[in-house]
Amino acid sequence: MSLFAILGAAVAGRQVWLQHQPSDQLPSCLPSLDYMIDVLPLQDIMHMLFNGTADCAKVDWTFLGLSIAEGTLLAFIAFSLFGLTQLFRSND
Repeated sequence: MSLFAILGAAVAGRQVWLQHQPSDQLPSCLPSLDYMIDVLPLQDIMHMLFNGTADCAKVDWTFLGLSIAEGTLLAFIAFSLFGLTQLFRSND
């Protein structure tokens, strides 16, 4: 559980980082995902998706002042801490 939570936190953290970058430092847009799947190899698609664009850095919705990426980052951190406490908890 902790391994997947840490991987999820890494992806959510990357999205939070993208959201806090100035929009002029990010590329403007990507082709559609359907087009990229048809034309590009998987490695190139993943590289382009994780580099991000100004479109994916825009925050459209918030809850309690947090974007979806920030909320999921906190949830993944909580899951990983819970998993680690269960892993190291002594069984008396």
